[in-house]
Amino acid sequence: MNVPALFIRMIINWYSKLNAKVKWNGHYSDSFVINSGVRQGGILSPLLFNCYVNIILVCLRKSDYGCKLYNYFVGCIMYADDLILLSASILDLQIMLDICSDVGVSLGLKFNSTKSHCMCIGPSPAVNLPLMMISDQLISWSQKMKYLSVWINSHKSFNIDLTESRRKFFMLTNYILSKTK
Repeated sequence: MNVPALFIRMIINWYSKLNAKVKWNGHYSDSFVINSGVRQGGILSPLLFNCYVNIILVCLRKSDYGCKLYNYFVGCIMYADDLILLSASILDLQIMLDICSDVGVSLGLKFNSTKSHCMCIGPSPAVNLPLMMISDQLISWSQKMKYLSVWINSHKSFNIDLTESRRKFFMLTNYILSKTK
């Protein structure tokens, strides 16, 4: 990624010396070493995480599986640690899941199958769908799933439900207006 070696050594030095304590009810735990991950709230953390997991996106794009729009790969959307895989074929989707699993193993990342869902969007009814797996764990099929606070519905075409977002917006707007009177 054309990052100077000195910068990489400095980051490794910082992160190899991370310790933490837990504060609970005004008392602190003993100090413990943090062996992996990035500092929550750290200014570099999102950038470092993106650099670390970018290989997943690169491998998916190189695999030639997943959706394309005008020959441009749009087979995955990632925001922070939330990943959506887009495929016109269930077989291709399973291959993409296998790629994610394999790359995850090489990075020491584990995908949580209980927080993962598959969804069918399109004119064909979603009946008798095959079992989908990631890291030898079953992923359930859903009629509705939440991504970045937006509900996506299984439907004949792409469909979202903004009811919850609207409710929260109006609730917060009314709260703010009540404080300004």
